[in-house]
Amino acid sequence: MKGERAGSSQVRRRLFSVIMDIPGITPVEIVERTGLNEGTVRYHLDLMERKGDITVRVSGKRKECFPSEIRRKAGMEGPAKGSIEKRRTLDMIRSMPHCTRTDLMGRVNVSGPELNRILRALEKKGLIVREVRDGDERFSAVGEKRFLDEMMLELIDRYLEGTIDLERFLSLKEEIQRRRSEL
Repeated sequence: MKGERAGSSQVRRRLFSVIMDIPGITPVEIVERTGLNEGTVRYHLDLMERKGDITVRVSGKRKECFPSEIRRKAGMEGPAKGSIEKRRTLDMIRSMPHCTRTDLMGRVNVSGPELNRILRALEKKGLIVREVRDGDERFSAVGEKRFLDEMMLELIDRYLEGTIDLERFLSLKEEIQRRRSEL
């Protein structure tokens, strides 16, 4: 890190954390989520890719960022089919309470039947609720405590699968518990 600008390693830690939380996230989505400058994000993603911290997969015009650790340990090229789309759909619903299917179609970039499958799966897991308003189906995420409980279960699953190490597990567990106690 010698000779780098002050705070640059903190920026990369922050970016890596976002990529760990949402494997397959695009640079544009990272900019939206973090509020960092687009040039800053691209610069640090390029450094992280060259160092082997992340892997960038290009799909058409779309670039998707994955943590290299997960891909190596899982012995796979990317996350399971559909997991990225589920995460994106859930994130969209969280950021746009009471959104419609049309709202989601324009932002999640999946086919209508695929979106229906994702919405049913998220609803079955209890992560979203479906309600009818003015003749439109609307979707909302469940409360923050329930979300944090689900995150804890997912974190445990990742640790048991060997996709994150003990140090990262304990750090994230502590953060989830802290956030839950603040509610």
